[in-house]
Amino acid sequence: MPGPPKQFDRDEALSRAIEVFWEQGYLGTSIEDLLEAMELSRSSMYSTFGDKKALFVEALQVWIDEEIAQFVETLRGPGPLIERLRQAFGQRHEAQKALGNAGCLFGNTVAEGGMQDPDIARVLDTFVRRGERILVSTFEAAVRAKELPKGTDVHALALFSITVSQGALLLGQNTPDLFEQIAPPFLRVIGSGAFTES
Repeated sequence: MPGPPKQFDRDEALSRAIEVFWEQGYLGTSIEDLLEAMELSRSSMYSTFGDKKALFVEALQVWIDEEIAQFVETLRGPGPLIERLRQAFGQRHEAQKALGNAGCLFGNTVAEGGMQDPDIARVLDTFVRRGERILVSTFEAAVRAKELPKGTDVHALALFSITVSQGALLLGQNTPDLFEQIAPPFLRVIGSGAFTES
């Protein structure tokens, strides 16, 4: 006969795990930290999510899906390209402030060596590739709408945008208003035609 149903909300428990990993990092988070935050017994956690690494990989994937969904929603909203970019990137920086300038779960994981683990690295790579595809599509539409010059290297511009934003998220842990400082020149560069192919 099947056992009794689990007496907890799986999604809520996973959301709490995401916050712990985000604030403390994968290496800095203990099983005890997770059990306390998720309000689970050790047996419930392991039977539901697997070990710490399996839980982290799932948490990271859920975080990525949520980040991408919000980013896309903002980019597809009304208004000029530069304003949509300001809002989309700005939202990511506001989220890190809400967690006490905890940085970005992606950037934090890369910084502590996440790319050394092939399972974690695969998930991290999907975040970059998905972000790149979304921005390339956005910039291609902006070229067609003549918001960006014809001949813009949209792939290079996408990677530039990701690199600047991620760098600001990482360094913003010590300088909370960093993105506000760099946003104006960052956005001016995007709209300047500097990435037009010669």
